Amino acid sequence: EKAGLVGPNGAGKTTLLKIVTGEEEADEGEVYLAKGLSLGYLRQKPEILPRATLKEHLMEALKDMVFLRQELASLEQQMASPAMKENSTALASLMEKYGELAHLFEEKGGYMLEKRLVDVAGGLGFTEGDFERRVSEFSGGEKTRAQLASLLLQEPDLLLLDEPTNYLDIDAVEWLESFLREWSGSILVVSHDRYFLDRVAGRIVALRNRNLRNYRGNYSAYVSQREMEEISAEKAYKKQQAAINKDLQFIRTAAADERTKRQARSREKRLQALKTVSRPGKDKSMNLNFGFTGRSGKIVLAMENVSKAFGETVLFKDADFEINWGDRVALVGPNGAGKTTLLRMITGEEMQSEGKIYLGPSVRMVYFDQEQQQLDLLSTPLETIMNASSMGEMEARKHLGRYLFRDDEIFKKAGELSGGEKSRLALAKVALAEGNFLILDEPTNHLDITGVEELETALDDYPGTLLVVSHDRYFIARMVTRILEIRDRRVRLFKGGYRE
Repeated sequence: EKAGLVGPNGAGKTTLLKIVTGEEEADEGEVYLAKGLSLGYLRQKPEILPRATLKEHLMEALKDMVFLRQELASLEQQMASPAMKENSTALASLMEKYGELAHLFEEKGGYMLEKRLVDVAGGLGFTEGDFERRVSEFSGGEKTRAQLASLLLQEPDLLLLDEPTNYLDIDAVEWLESFLREWSGSILVVSHDRYFLDRVAGRIVALRNRNLRNYRGNYSAYVSQREMEEISAEKAYKKQQAAINKDLQFIRTAAADERTKRQARSREKRLQALKTVSRPGKDKSMNLNFGFTGRSGKIVLAMENVSKAFGETVLFKDADFEINWGDRVALVGPNGAGKTTLLRMITGEEMQSEGKIYLGPSVRMVYFDQEQQQLDLLSTPLETIMNASSMGEMEARKHLGRYLFRDDEIFKKAGELSGGEKSRLALAKVALAEGNFLILDEPTNHLDITGVEELETALDDYPGTLLVVSHDRYFIARMVTRILEIRDRRVRLFKGGYRE
């Protein structure tokens, strides 16, 4: 069974996985795992990995198969020894053992060991040149991908994945989907990638308002079922409230009349014993919007034969395209292709190696940086907003409240915030700026599904030009009308959305 675990940030999804693994204890209840179950767990944050190379790290995941291969080689040497020619009984025993191990080795795909390793590493975006790099020197995203590759090669009975699509480009996410669809074991995956959940999960477990609910089908099926539940719950709540108000009105008017006093007391007792239906709760969501200064000229951005290289490493060359007023463009491509570098060239933070970059008249850019370098990690959210605007404290508090910062949260240092909180604070700061050309670099990272949907709603209402980097295919398919792709050092602009 392949199940998706969904819910708002802070609901306890990661805690639930840690309870399953035994890293944390439940306050009440019991956790049962099948006897002899092998369990693999991918954490959101990378573990401290050894100073081994990537190949050594991945081969460690296959150590049982490597040991089996060594056993077979040892048996082959023993069977070929001259002593065995004169001891038919011992030879027969060795041959029988060899046959059993060879069958097991073949059954587990041992003869394809190196190919499996290369296929899994390549599917997750590693090249052959990465095999000799030390894992301890990898970036955080590379370490997470190395851990995921190791888990997939181990093939545990139960695979727990906490946001496995973070740090994967679209190609790698689609490869992972295909791989997991063929997975013979069980999977419980936390993800905010709606396409991924649609393609991998056959059941959704929703953690909302401190309750777990099970839903059959993929994410889209879950959304339909949840909407029907919410409609029914709202109707039940309103129906009961109408009946309660009717009884209360009767009690107020009938209590003074001797003929109806007994009936009023009866209704009062009934109300006291009544189990009330709670008003359906909704996930907390941001109230996000982007400032707009009015339209620019027809040409917003043009590049003429633009190239970018760092030393001998060429990211892309001869980029030649034009983005016009009102275009909604997604910039896509493999990790390391140069997407963020291209954005930084547009904003002027990075210079091109060759060619010309032209911004049209009256273009005012607003830039969301995925690294959130606009945030001072020593400042609080309240200080961040007040320093970036002319707002007083009360107005800044109100603004932060729209981005779900409440009470003491506004006094925490930005460096102490979670990834999701930092993203919300960066969006709150970006929303202070007014422009007509919105450039967003991975704005959906660390946001839960509710947050991403709120971002989509805000962008639907934004009348300006949009250029966004994202690996969230559902987000791209909904938000954009053109695709700008960097692949094999080429930059090409396509008409039509993601699926076109």
